[in-house]
Amino acid sequence: MVLNLAHGDKMKNSSLAEAITKAIEPLLKRIVELELSEELAWGLIANAYGGEWDQAFSNWKMAAMYWRDNYHKTLSVGDGDEKIHQVNIR
Repeated sequence: MVLNLAHGDKMKNSSLAEAITKAIEPLLKRIVELELSEELAWGLIANAYGGEWDQAFSNWKMAAMYWRDNYHKTLSVGDGDEKIHQVNIR
């Protein structure tokens, strides 16, 4: 979608807002879908080996911890006062 914002354009602010909202709706929907997929993937990883990661191969544990740490970075943490607490499994 291309928005024409040239000088003298008669598009009103409300029309611009509506156009932008309409343009980003599919992107917002996709973000929600990806967040759900990411959450489901983490659930599978977290519960592998019955949740007993000590039974897993060390390279699997390293990969799972890398994934976990990067997954947690994507979570919203509020206004900065809230903290995400995670258990480090080694």
